[in-house]
Amino acid sequence: MKIKYIIITRFNLDYKKIVKENLKTDPEEWLEKRIKLFFRYCYPSILNQSDKDFEWWVFFDLQTNSHIIDEIRNKDKEGLIEFKFSTWGKFRDDILFELNKISGSYDYLLNARIDSDDAISKYNIEEVKKYFLSNIDHIPNSFVLNPLTGLVFDTDNTILYQKKLKNNPFQVLVQKHGKVFNSVFTFQHQTASINFPVFNISKIPFWLMVVHETNWQNIKSGRPVLFRGKKLKRYFPNLILPKKEISIVKFTKESLFHIKYLIRKAFDKLFSVNN
Repeated sequence: MKIKYIIITRFNLDYKKIVKENLKTDPEEWLEKRIKLFFRYCYPSILNQSDKDFEWWVFFDLQTNSHIIDEIRNKDKEGLIEFKFSTWGKFRDDILFELNKISGSYDYLLNARIDSDDAISKYNIEEVKKYFLSNIDHIPNSFVLNPLTGLVFDTDNTILYQKKLKNNPFQVLVQKHGKVFNSVFTFQHQTASINFPVFNISKIPFWLMVVHETNWQNIKSGRPVLFRGKKLKRYFPNLILPKKEISIVKFTKESLFHIKYLIRKAFDKLFSVNN
């Protein structure tokens, strides 16, 4: 069984327009911060995967200044990144074009996604492949693997949260060899279950979602984790989180908020059943 595994990242497509409209900030300042986040969280997590048999395509905006691209190339000392260029409007078509250009024989194409400011566990690719290979006789030709369990890190309060997230932005689209009509970016990750059968995997913390000041979608959520060092060292050994003392008051407040959320959720479920 031969697998082709491609990870795809959107780095800054149409950032000059999108950042200005959504964050009301200077796009070039945003880009400099994004590069720092990329090399703090995303890059080391891809570089240190236990399974090295994959390709990483990173899509940059066509209008990105050449000195920015040179800066990223120079930092990518391992030559891990395959640089691709596109626009927001053409991005999905360009991915399909590139996927259909893949040479060599393979039985299945696994196409994963990760945002440029997030990270994946050291064993992410290894465990995804294991699940796929152990269940290949019981699953359809095209489907989505959803790494259900992960961590959320809030850079403001430096609290780590444990979370299960359906239809999340770390999905893997699996397709049998042949003409490629879909990529993991053809559909919104929130609607994956509408487009394909979805199988959740929850063996390990598969991902780390980073919440920071330049997010306009991600928010902190999940169960606060006190002993973050041990968990991070095992699954994200090359990540170095900001050295800032965790406020016990803030941690307690976040924990109580999560407990209240669970109680409210349980009551809502009970009420809906009784009615």
